[in-house]
Amino acid sequence: MNKTEIILKKIILASLYGSVFVVPIYFAFLQENYTVFDLNKSAALRFFISMALLAWLWLAARSGKIRLFASRQLAFAWGLLIAAFFVSSLLSLHPNISWLGSYERQQGFINLLSYLLIFYLIATFINNKRRFNHLLFWLLAAAAVASIYGLMQALGLDFLRWAESSLFRIFSTFGQPNFFGHYLVVCLPLTIYAAVFLARHCWHKILFAILAAVELACLVLTYSRSAWVAFAVSLIVAGLAALWYFGRKKIALTSALAALIIFIILSLAPVRSAIFNSVDYKPTGLVFRLVTIFDFKIGSAGTRLFYWQAAWQAFKNAPLERQLFGFGPDVQASVFVSEYRPIWAYYERMNSFPDRAHNAPLDFLLQFGLVGAATFTLLLYFIMKPFFKRWRSSKGEDYWLGLALMSSLLAYGVNNLFSFSLTAMTFLLYVLLALALNYGHQTLNRELKLNFFQPASRYIIASGTIILLGVLFYGYSLRPMVADAYYMKVKRAEARGDCRQVLDNMEKVLEWYPVSHYYARIYLHHAVNCFSAASSEESRQQIARNIIDQAATIPERETQFYTLIDLAHAYSILGYYIDSKYYEQAEKAYLRLLDINKYITVTYQDYARMKLWQGDYETGRRLLNDGIAVTPSPDEAPPFSGHNQAISRQLAYFHDLLGLSYYSQGDFAKAKAEYETALKIDPTLPSPRQKLEEIKRVD
Repeated sequence: MNKTEIILKKIILASLYGSVFVVPIYFAFLQENYTVFDLNKSAALRFFISMALLAWLWLAARSGKIRLFASRQLAFAWGLLIAAFFVSSLLSLHPNISWLGSYERQQGFINLLSYLLIFYLIATFINNKRRFNHLLFWLLAAAAVASIYGLMQALGLDFLRWAESSLFRIFSTFGQPNFFGHYLVVCLPLTIYAAVFLARHCWHKILFAILAAVELACLVLTYSRSAWVAFAVSLIVAGLAALWYFGRKKIALTSALAALIIFIILSLAPVRSAIFNSVDYKPTGLVFRLVTIFDFKIGSAGTRLFYWQAAWQAFKNAPLERQLFGFGPDVQASVFVSEYRPIWAYYERMNSFPDRAHNAPLDFLLQFGLVGAATFTLLLYFIMKPFFKRWRSSKGEDYWLGLALMSSLLAYGVNNLFSFSLTAMTFLLYVLLALALNYGHQTLNRELKLNFFQPASRYIIASGTIILLGVLFYGYSLRPMVADAYYMKVKRAEARGDCRQVLDNMEKVLEWYPVSHYYARIYLHHAVNCFSAASSEESRQQIARNIIDQAATIPERETQFYTLIDLAHAYSILGYYIDSKYYEQAEKAYLRLLDINKYITVTYQDYARMKLWQGDYETGRRLLNDGIAVTPSPDEAPPFSGHNQAISRQLAYFHDLLGLSYYSQGDFAKAKAEYETALKIDPTLPSPRQKLEEIKRVD
């Protein structure tokens, strides 16, 4: 091996080590008030992937060979999974989103391919104990940074100013407590393994032990119930495996039975009630969250039950093509919106619907269908079969390494029965799977000699592919980052009420990343909000032209529910201020919204308000009464709902608009009755009180 090849291999390894360190901890720390984390983590992941692939391609061109998986069956399953992801993206409800990933989640085909490429590179290059230890060190170094920052948040020492408080639930570099808890529960078994076996000096062992303690403290302070359950299950299973290893089989079986009995007892409602009656607790406190982990009648646990039922109904009622290949990556929001029901408003924000099932198997079915699920299962089978075969027969440190990897993977899977993963954690899953693969396969990786290519051909192909990688990284990783930096300026200008800067920076956002229809929709939202603030008729006309132009850039197939809301609102505003002909386009959008889901009250509210602008009071009142009919009663909300005020505000606003319809026609008696009803439901609503004062003066 010559010097150049050695350098290229070092670049590949440095990229892999850098990815496991940087991806979990990197976020837009200069934009701390705007908590979209996965765009930055995705860009970091793609950077390291691009560097590793660049070196890999040039290494293949120079050496005339490439490394292959140790198992041909695994290589076949890996290739099939890439194909399944590709086909699901191609047939997606919204192909643009499935290719690029949604703005908030970033789990499109580009990232899916990145995870599988990371899996390949780790499986073929982290193929000895020394490299494994280096990778584990950098992985745990990232855990140390994230845990220390999480602890600083808990102690009120955060040096960044977040829009949400960090004194109740910590989220560290992940932006969301559940994601941080998931990360910690996966890292803990590896940290304990490192403290016992990886550290060779006493003070190294102490440092790893301290890290494990800090990770555990942060895990508690995330208040993430899915992570707590995952920790408990992985701890119990690891404990049973350890007892079995030491020949304490009877104790292991007895412990397993005892754990099952305790779990059943704690799941009983009378037991939960007895605990609540015996201790002081707060609905947001530690005791409450622990005791209500499996209470599916309240809070987030209740919403998960609704989401699981909705996901299964959507899959079951889908056409055969969707059952086989799914709805496409990252488009579940368009699936769940049709399943929204009024009862959900008791458990989550009114009119909100998830973009994930909060259950990994169901999410996988919705995105990739039965074909994708079967292919991923096949990949897992070819990874875990040799893993368990070696683990059962191993002794000493090898056994404990296998146990640590198994515990991390188990914790990952259990957590995602109640949650979901984004960039950092999905990336970590494929890292762990690659390490499990190498643990199970002690044979060296196979190699494919590229003798069928002449050296010049290899260099030409490698050079062309490297140029393509550079173009793709610039177009789909660097440009979105620049666009998002301008979008941060938009958010700051919006907070100042500076509409000129809002629209100017939105235009720069669209210049940098025009392929994302998300930004076109956001432009509509901001332009409509700035419409009334325009200083002249000429400015309004210009904004109106921009609105029409941006609306035209959004293809029909990429129009999601919230896009339709913004389109309907934009056209209704144009109808009111510019030309009544736009009301027709707004009405088409509102009818489509009602066709998607007739239970979402904001559609009735906005549609009816537009009808009142048009002077069609009868249709407006019919829509308002339809909205009242689908609004849940705040009096029937379950205990600890916490959403009664929002429901009451919606009902009160419906009656407020009904009062306005009668007031506009001069029927003050009916208007007065509606305004009084609105105030009875929500005394804090200012508009009805003002109108009642006006009616009193008229009388």
